[in-house]
Order: sequence, then structure tokens, then C-alpha cells
Amino acid sequence: MSNSKFFSPNLDDIYEALLDVCNQIKKSGVKIDVIIGISRGGLVPARFLSDLLSIDRIEIVRAEYYAGVMKRMEKPTIHFPSNLDVKGLNILVVDDVADTGDT
Repeated sequence: MSNSKFFSPNLDDIYEALLDVCNQIKKSGVKIDVIIGISRGGLVPARFLSDLLSIDRIEIVRAEYYAGVMKRMEKPTIHFPSNLDVKGLNILVVDDVADTGDT
């Protein structure tokens, strides 16, 4: 049995964290051209950031890393849309889990 603990933020916690991220991006002066939400968990935060930063372009990339709860594959499988062209653009990648940063 695993002793791992999970933090389950509520919607207010998530929104406050996204406001903080938004403010950091605005202060940095970096112009974001496109937001890429990592499906599935990054889609809602990506949408919130799109609204907060007034960025219309959102793309979705699917990443499969988990074979179940606490069961990770060795390498993630990344599925890009065939028409995704973001060369030369500033991209903000949004995901819901930050453990290894591999995806």
C-alpha cells in the first residue's frame, strides 16, 4: 500500500493559482501567442488562462504517461494534432500535474 498523499485543490484554489501565474506572465513582459493544454487535466486551466490573458488560440496535445493511479509508463506518449504549427511562436504549455516535468 502506498503512503503517497495527494492535494486536491478546489476551484477557488485553482483560480487563485492561475491568477498568480497570469500576473507573473504579465510582469515578465513575454507575449504568449498560443496556449497548449495537455489533455485532459490541463484543459480547464488552459481555458482560464486564455481568458485571463486574452489569448484566443488554444491547442490541445494529448500526453499519456500513466497506466493507472501511481503506475507510470517509462516514457510518455505524446499525440500532436497533425496540423499543429507553432514554429516561431511563444507557447505556454499548461498541465495539471507537476512531478517530473517529463511531459
